[in-house]
Amino acid sequence: MDDVRIAIAPRKHSAIRMYCLPCAGGSADVYREWDALMPDWIAVCPIELPGRGRRFGEPLCADARSLATSLLGQIRAAGPAPFVLFGHSMGALLAHEIALQMQASGRLAQLALLILSSREPPHCRADVDELRSTLPAPQFLDQVRRYGGLAPALESSAELLELFLPVFRNDFALVDRYRFKAAKPLACPLLAVCGDIEPDFTPQQLQAWEGYSSRWLGSRRFAGGHFYFSDSSVRAQLLDCVRLTVAEHCTGRLTW
Repeated sequence: MDDVRIAIAPRKHSAIRMYCLPCAGGSADVYREWDALMPDWIAVCPIELPGRGRRFGEPLCADARSLATSLLGQIRAAGPAPFVLFGHSMGALLAHEIALQMQASGRLAQLALLILSSREPPHCRADVDELRSTLPAPQFLDQVRRYGGLAPALESSAELLELFLPVFRNDFALVDRYRFKAAKPLACPLLAVCGDIEPDFTPQQLQAWEGYSSRWLGSRRFAGGHFYFSDSSVRAQLLDCVRLTVAEHCTGRLTW
């Protein structure tokens, strides 16, 4: 597929696809090394969001439901085969919203597995009434730093920081404005993961994802903070967990 929105490894067109959604301020590039670390029967397919990376010239979108609808359309256009959906932080919010829309339209069967890298489900958010995206730049950037979201290259370049600041503000606004509407638990397998020293993390919050699926697979914590998988050894552990979970729940649905 020649599409700037979804990257699919050519050698893996017959594998089960794992579409990956990035965090606030992030791009598909965060997943660039994952495909090479996976077996040939799993194709890691990073999804690029508008306004960044290969879609830098496109308008940003701060409405989670509208963006999820657009992303779901892109995934469906890639083919009818069952797939895995992985989202980290804001990407987890979008992945869950995509799953909700699939269930509402009677098409959830195509989603073989949902993996949400998020310390808490929407109803547990402690900052639900905060509008972090509207803070003055110094205070807003402190919020981004709190999660380890500012790369050294951005910290050291005022020009780059000014260029990417609208992306961060947009994505924080997307999360700030999102209000979860109670829905029937998803009828697809759901695994929740996060770092064990995530800011404001509690095991109870991670476990609360259990109520979001009738096919709950449990939760898994990894050593590290919000970006726990930036460490190569922890990333290997995460991908091994993903591989084993996909093998157990999805291999019967491959399209070889």
